[in-house]
Amino acid sequence: MRKTSVLLLVVFLILVSCRPSPDRQRHVNIIAIGFDYDGTPSALPYGPEQDAEAVVRQLSFLASEAGYSYETLLYESNGGSIVNVMTGERLTNDEMVHEIASIEAGSSNLNIFYFSGHGISTDEESYILLMNTLWGLGNISAMLESIGGKSLMIIDACNSGRQSPNDVGTGETYGSDDYFTGIDIGTAISDAFRASFSARSYGPVYILAASTPKQYSYAGLEDDPNSRMTKAMLGYLGYDTESGEQGLPKERTITFTSLFGEISDRLKDMPADQDISYYEMQTPQPSRVPTDLILFRF
Repeated sequence: MRKTSVLLLVVFLILVSCRPSPDRQRHVNIIAIGFDYDGTPSALPYGPEQDAEAVVRQLSFLASEAGYSYETLLYESNGGSIVNVMTGERLTNDEMVHEIASIEAGSSNLNIFYFSGHGISTDEESYILLMNTLWGLGNISAMLESIGGKSLMIIDACNSGRQSPNDVGTGETYGSDDYFTGIDIGTAISDAFRASFSARSYGPVYILAASTPKQYSYAGLEDDPNSRMTKAMLGYLGYDTESGEQGLPKERTITFTSLFGEISDRLKDMPADQDISYYEMQTPQPSRVPTDLILFRF
């Protein structure tokens, strides 16, 4: 009887070890937009395109190293129009949005939407600037939700922190009218804990914005073009922005909360290439969510 039990245990362990991990079945859609608004009055000298290209390189590398399948979409601006970098095709705003929305839906998706460029905020919501038109974070969130799975929206733009919806049943948001008011990691964790007991319905889209609705998000410099927020993020994820070399992060598991915490800490520690008060005024804003989200596990 004992031998039979041992044999059954061995067979069970073999079957379990051969079964693919649910994590490994994950498919990652990487959507990156870097607009320097070339050919428009809103043109930026440098930064967003380098940001988006570096993000695509590193996230693709991490997805591959984690054993996930993945696809990438990369959009840049050129001569006042949008270019799909993968195909070279020129697109209108509507065509780009339709292309993103047409990503194959799947419950095992992890959709990472990244934007670097201009942003503005109203009393109700924050928006990103496409080619002479605005796209609300709520609309982007709804689009990502329709693709299925879980989604992370990373917005490296000024005035980007008024996220809707992100309250915990009180109508409050992380955004503040005070330029110097941000939110720390302890508060974010506390809110997430409170949210887990709330009757509010939360969607599967996690949002990380570079600043409050009243703050700037600072770009890089000519010899260091990556924006401050994106540089902090890439550094945590294992990417060397000076050499462009890809690498694995020090931590074996990357989550939404750890990403927010590291970006916040690294922004505080960055050298003051510009007036130090600018850096004090940029505080990343996370959406309020009931549970954390695992992005990569190695």
